[in-house]
Amino acid sequence: MDVRNVMRAELPVELRAAPAFELLVSLYAEEERELWLHLLGLALELEAESAAAWLRRVERVPADELRLHVLGAYVPAWRQVAGGETIERAAAGDPAAAEALLANDRYYAGNAAASLADLLPLDAAQTRAVLLARLDAHAHAFALRERDVMAELLADIEAKRGVAGYELVDRTAGGYRYETEAGFERVVLVPHLAARPSLLLCQHRTTRLILYPAARAGGDERLVALGRALADEKRLAILKRLRSGDATLGELAAELGLAKSTTHHHLGRLRAAGLIVLAGNAQGYRYALEPAAFGEAGSLIAGFAGRSL
Repeated sequence: MDVRNVMRAELPVELRAAPAFELLVSLYAEEERELWLHLLGLALELEAESAAAWLRRVERVPADELRLHVLGAYVPAWRQVAGGETIERAAAGDPAAAEALLANDRYYAGNAAASLADLLPLDAAQTRAVLLARLDAHAHAFALRERDVMAELLADIEAKRGVAGYELVDRTAGGYRYETEAGFERVVLVPHLAARPSLLLCQHRTTRLILYPAARAGGDERLVALGRALADEKRLAILKRLRSGDATLGELAAELGLAKSTTHHHLGRLRAAGLIVLAGNAQGYRYALEPAAFGEAGSLIAGFAGRSL
């Protein structure tokens, strides 16, 4: 049963694709540094027809403003858990505020040290120089495949025309059921290829950004995802646990004796295969089985077995 909170109206939902989004997601995937996701707000606000054109617009952003973006000053969740004033003081170069951010295990989803330890001691101008140099180098490499990538992303969006509202979130986000959050005014769905099969849940000001893995061409993708999902005993243990009820990431990690990062990886594989769903928002997420998916998976495997080879 798909249960929704009807006490809060659904937010407007739109689909967007732009080279800047894919450029930043590819940097995030390559370096495993979440700081690049904190520039997604600039991809949203500074529209451009190419990654190179977007970078030229970013070059005109003042250094102190760029540093505020990187530190999450425009991410409501980080302002809540770390304090907006603390983030702003750290952005301005306050060492005590920077230390407080690095020590906060909820800020930056617990990954602040890995992403920011080398940038926090820098001033705004130095931070800007480091970021722009990395973006410029990556933009040159990205330009070689930008046309093909954008054609695939736009085709993914076109395939979803005619679907609207939270049904569109359900279909695009592959196992994520968004629940309306106070303080947000819209949901923007962005397809990506670079960090597949990851679902990236981000925020910028009053916009909830959901970056979902674009569908690949070919009918066997679901079979491959099922094979990957079921090829690990820990993932089978997660499915068995969820048979007894919903659970959070922390609960599953504790019960299985795994690190949260490892558990998150397993859950991503199961969600990509459609066997589980993620529901909630920044106030709390929970995982649950998707019962109908098991019957669909059996039919898919039976259909594959019956093909003429």
